[in-house]
Amino acid sequence: SSGANIVILQRFVFIKHSINMENVPKNGLRRYYDSLPERQHVAPKKDLIDRLARVTKKHPQTVKGWIYGTYTPDALTQDVISKELKIPVADLF
Repeated sequence: SSGANIVILQRFVFIKHSINMENVPKNGLRRYYDSLPERQHVAPKKDLIDRLARVTKKHPQTVKGWIYGTYTPDALTQDVISKELKIPVADLF
């Protein structure tokens, strides 16, 4: 069982690294994320991820998936994010 988990993990790592994310178009949420300053005393990008995870009641990895355009949140979650960031849904996704 442990050996099977390692093989699956190795395949995931290979697949993850074989995708060129530079060619994926950036959505509005990603552009907002990229506009935040680099690490300071409190890392603003991590703060955004944690804040959106908290208000949407989702895992931080899920939030990262939205930011990087891997997938899109449902309409209700989009509204929650929009209200939290004070940015229209149409500009985020």
